[in-house]
Amino acid sequence: MVWNVNKKPLEFLKPQIKYELVEITPEWAADLLKLNTKNRKMQDNSVSQYARDMLNGNFVFNGNTICLSDTNVLLDGQQRLTACVKSNSSFWTILIAGLPESSMVTIDSGRKRTYSNQLQIRGYPNHSLLASTIAQLGLIALGKPRNLSQFTISELDEIFDNHPQVADSASFVKGTYHHNPLLAAIHYIAKFSGYEDLADDFIKTWKDGQQNYEDDPIVFIREKLNKDQTRIKRMTAEHKCKLIMLSWNKFCKAEPLRSAKISIHGYKMQGWDIKKCGVNKNHTTIK
Repeated sequence: MVWNVNKKPLEFLKPQIKYELVEITPEWAADLLKLNTKNRKMQDNSVSQYARDMLNGNFVFNGNTICLSDTNVLLDGQQRLTACVKSNSSFWTILIAGLPESSMVTIDSGRKRTYSNQLQIRGYPNHSLLASTIAQLGLIALGKPRNLSQFTISELDEIFDNHPQVADSASFVKGTYHHNPLLAAIHYIAKFSGYEDLADDFIKTWKDGQQNYEDDPIVFIREKLNKDQTRIKRMTAEHKCKLIMLSWNKFCKAEPLRSAKISIHGYKMQGWDIKKCGVNKNHTTIK
């Protein structure tokens, strides 16, 4: 019961809707998308994430709905439906029909739960740094220092399941150069690849800036990034990541560095690839 300001009861109006738990097939999804006349611009990255999870059998039913208005307009679900068509895979959902079109403005108004939130719920310390580090493991395997959000939660979990010790690297790197998750990822991969002592020395040098040998690549890149902080026009995040990777690839071979020249393939580590990381092969086939 709801009460007004005069302490008098007001009756609830029962919504005149229909709802049902249904299995949406690619064919049905295509038909529903024809009713998509008022939705927001599609987010291609989200569609690709949904599509990969559907194709891999990792799309979990969580109570989210597909919503149709009382005028037969699709109000919510365009990205999941598009992913269904794109992956040619069915999924289960609750279909609601008969909503007023005015309800559309209230849909998806909350904040999406992130992988960092998931790790926090599970009780992992340094959950934010750990989540970004796990994503970096995948990005290094793909050789693409791009947006961390391109992985789905199930894909990140798959990487974490394959490499649970990455949590130790995230803890070891905490407090090192702005808590950079790339440093934690490099530390883990280096240990995974047999560079036990060098991995620790790499992080220690990033932390204290003490030179290991003449023209130390870590010290060179570290100072370059520090100077960049004082400039008006700064480097892109992608370029910074490539420089940090360059510092490792030089340091692990005890090579000097006097100029930061990055190759087009400058975001890889020896001994690390998609198979060893655990990135699902469909990540490279569905974009």
